[in-house]
Amino acid sequence: MHTIGFIGLGIMGRPMAKNLIAATGGLLVHDLNGAAVADLVARGATAASPAAMAARCDVIFLILPSGPVVESVLFGANGLAGKLKPGTIVCDMSTNELAETRSFAERLTAMGVDFIDAPVSGGEPKAVSGELAIMAGGETRCYEAVLPYLKAMGGEVNLVGGHGSGCAAKIINQILVHVTMAAVCEAYALAEKLGVDIATVYKAVGAGSASSAMLHNRTGKILKRDFSPGAKVSIVHKDIKNVLAAGQDADMPLPLTGMVFDLLKAAKAAHFQDDDVTRLLTIYERLGGIAEQ
Repeated sequence: MHTIGFIGLGIMGRPMAKNLIAATGGLLVHDLNGAAVADLVARGATAASPAAMAARCDVIFLILPSGPVVESVLFGANGLAGKLKPGTIVCDMSTNELAETRSFAERLTAMGVDFIDAPVSGGEPKAVSGELAIMAGGETRCYEAVLPYLKAMGGEVNLVGGHGSGCAAKIINQILVHVTMAAVCEAYALAEKLGVDIATVYKAVGAGSASSAMLHNRTGKILKRDFSPGAKVSIVHKDIKNVLAAGQDADMPLPLTGMVFDLLKAAKAAHFQDDDVTRLLTIYERLGGIAEQ
């Protein structure tokens, strides 16, 4: 049995780590949020610094807010990289730019450390239930070594290809998810403008061709005007920026994604950065002159 470390106990990481504890019986954990660490310790985890994890762990999972944060945790002054043992597997489940992920893989493998990129999709509810979609990139040998742990967190786990392939799949996922989310908010704002009840519209269209995960997962929050974060505007804005960077590097125009990026930028300017991405409805309401409820 491997000794496992887990760094990043935010909205997604905390329930993911809990599912790993349930599957393995123990875990070394680290986060800047002391309350999150204490919650995991109460469930059987052991608090540890990144340096201690590097010395003790065979596998270390990361799920952090951005590529620069991953860079700091891995290669910063007190980072993991200088202390990792050859043969350790670092599995980064964060959502980063493709170029960042490929750089992490190249630098760690040069040190004799194995790397898997394995970003996730499904949001907090799927993180809690252990049914995330996990898209992995890396060597088959390393993927098979961490697969039992990924299955403890995910309902659909796939090796997409080599290093960076999981990140590439997540980039594609983000287009499909957040262009759809913007469309849901646009459609519901139009329903309001036309004087049609959103709940009734949802019943009318939700079983037809308009059905989507985002329509079903987010309509309840919209109806309750509950903008507590499941996917923060600031994080989604960062993710869409990563998508556009990948498109630019590949010389691929992404006009719909660019429009969503601008809507998210407007939501941040309206001080909604810590709210759920469904706050795009409010942006549409303001654009349409609709009285906010």
